[in-house]
Amino acid sequence: MEHLKKAEEGFCTIFGWDNCVTSILLQRGGVTQFFLNDTTHTGTIFKKFKFLHREKSAMHEIRVYDTEELGRALIIDGFIQFTQDKKDTFITSMTKNVLLLEKNYENVLVVGGGDLALVESLVQKHKNVKNVVLLESDAKVLEVLEKFFDFATTFKEAKHLTVENRSLEDFFTNEKRKFDAVFVDLCDVNKKELFTGEFFKKVKAVTLEGGVVTQKLQDVSSIQEYQKKIIEGGLKWVGAEFCEVPDHNTRFGILKANN
Repeated sequence: MEHLKKAEEGFCTIFGWDNCVTSILLQRGGVTQFFLNDTTHTGTIFKKFKFLHREKSAMHEIRVYDTEELGRALIIDGFIQFTQDKKDTFITSMTKNVLLLEKNYENVLVVGGGDLALVESLVQKHKNVKNVVLLESDAKVLEVLEKFFDFATTFKEAKHLTVENRSLEDFFTNEKRKFDAVFVDLCDVNKKELFTGEFFKKVKAVTLEGGVVTQKLQDVSSIQEYQKKIIEGGLKWVGAEFCEVPDHNTRFGILKANN
């Protein structure tokens, strides 16, 4: 299957990405079916997807489709990131029991999260969060969101939100600020090599003493492995909880740690 995916990218490069409305592995057409969220433990065929946009940035393959069941959907590298009609419950789980209502949070960092769903929740629903910094390395993702999703332009202008398009290496090497809470909202399935004890050591370095760290985990079979890496990074393991994610037809893990 990987060879077919590479062949598809080659065709799209030749004929133009706007002409590649879906995957060569399944039927084409104005309304199509689409195989997404393909991992070792899950994968789903979605039906009645209508193509709107597709392009490839330096980092990601980005698609936008209109669907009957999910509303408008943002898809990055074959994984659903955001749907207009069915927002993932992991957004609530990533903040539940992490941001205490009685405490004020001066600075909160979101690593990844370019679909803006988590940032939207922090900006609009958590009045005790004073400043939110979104670290999104791929500016193209945000450009696509602003073009095809009305909500993105509206709340991105919030005064207490700062968007930084910097690489993870640049940010964690040079950043001097400390954060009360850090939310790691990166895809662990296709970036597994990123998550090492050294990575969590860098996360710890930008987290205030007593601050909290939480991470989305799509591959829930890896919880013990990630627990070990988090502890290797010098953070204090708190635990994990699970939430159902309808548009992935599975559940995600939410990992929690303290500095």
